[in-house]
Amino acid sequence: MRVSARRCITVLLIMLAAISAPSRAQSVVEPAGPRAGTWGAELSYYGFTGVSLLRFTSASTAWLLGADFAAGQTTQDYPDFTGTSRETDALGFVRLSAGRRWYKGDPAVRLRPLVGGGLSGSYYTGSGSRDVLGGAYGEVGASYFFTPHLSLGAAGELRYTWQERRQAVQDRPDYVSSMWSVSGSLVHMKAAVYF
Repeated sequence: MRVSARRCITVLLIMLAAISAPSRAQSVVEPAGPRAGTWGAELSYYGFTGVSLLRFTSASTAWLLGADFAAGQTTQDYPDFTGTSRETDALGFVRLSAGRRWYKGDPAVRLRPLVGGGLSGSYYTGSGSRDVLGGAYGEVGASYFFTPHLSLGAAGELRYTWQERRQAVQDRPDYVSSMWSVSGSLVHMKAAVYF
C-alpha cells in the first residue's frame, strides 16, 4: 500500500496543530484581577473615609486619584460672669491624592501584594484655624481579588507633610505658623469594584 507524500504532509500538519493548540492555551494566564484599560472605584477607611478612582495600564499597574474627607461639629460651654456661654464650631477636612500603584506577584494569583506612592494636598478648618497641607505618601499592603471585578485589601501608609496654619486671634492679625511632619498609619481597609 502506497502512501502519498501529500497525505503524509496533511497528517503531519494536523498532528502538529493538535499538539501545539493545548500548549498555546496553557501559556495564556488569565489574571485574577483587573486588566489593562479597566477602571476601578475604591472605598477606604481609617479614621477618615476615602474614595479613589483607579485606571489600570496593565494587570499590575494603575494610576490613582483619591479623596479623603471628614466633617463634624464641636460644642464647648464656657462659664462666665453671666452664667455659661456656649460656642459651636464646624470642622472640615479634605485631602486629595494622585499617584501610582503597583500590584506585585503573579497576576493569576488572587492574593497580591501592592505598593504605591504619590503626592497629596489637604485643607482643614475648625477651632478658629485654617490649615493647608502638602506632601507625599507611600503605601504597602495587599489585595485579595475574589473576581476580576471585586477585591478587599488593607494597606499601611507613610506620609511626609508640610503644613501652614492660620489661627484667628481676636483684635490682632492672624497667627501664622508652618511645620513639617512624618506620620504613618498601620491599616487602611480597602474595598474595590472594577469595571
